[in-house]
Amino acid sequence: MSERRRDKDWFDELMDEFERISEETDEIIDSIFNDAKGRIRREDFTFGPYIYGFSVSVGPDGKPVFKQWGNVKPSRRGLLETKAIEPYYDIMEDQKNNQIKVYIEMPGVSKDQIHLYADDAELHVTAKGEHKEYEADIPLDREVDVSSASATYNNGVLEVTLKPKQPLQKSGNEIKIQ
Repeated sequence: MSERRRDKDWFDELMDEFERISEETDEIIDSIFNDAKGRIRREDFTFGPYIYGFSVSVGPDGKPVFKQWGNVKPSRRGLLETKAIEPYYDIMEDQKNNQIKVYIEMPGVSKDQIHLYADDAELHVTAKGEHKEYEADIPLDREVDVSSASATYNNGVLEVTLKPKQPLQKSGNEIKIQ
C-alpha cells in the first residue's frame, strides 16, 4: 500500500471518529433537554423583556442632564431589574402659553389603568396593564399650581399640562437680523 493511501486512511479514520463523537454529543444534549422538558416550567423563571434607555440633554443651568428609563439599570453588581418599567419622559416649557408640559411614554396600557398624582415639585405616575407595569417619580424644575393640572392620553403617550406658580419668562435680549 502506498504511503499516500495510508495517510488518507488515517485521516478518514480521524474524521469518522470526530463524526461519531459529534453524534454522541448531540444524543446526550437531546436526552438532557427531553428529560428536563417535563420538569421545567416557564413561570419558574423571569425572562424579560428587558428595557433600558438613556438620554442626555442640557439643563437650564447649562450642565448635562442624564436620564435613564426602563426596568433594568446597570450597576457594579450587574443589571438591577425592577418589576415596573420607568417610562421615558420629557418636560417642555411653553413660554407663549405659560405652561409646563410633561410627555410620558407608556404604551400597552389604557387610560383607566393610569394613576397620576402631583404636588408642587413632582409628578408621580403608575400604570398597571395586563402585560406592562409602569412607575415613575418625575421631578419638575419649577413649582407648579397643582389645581391647574390637566392630562390627556393618546397612542401610548400621557401629556400632562401644568401652570407654573411663577410666570415663565424669556431671558436675554432680542437680536435684530440685518
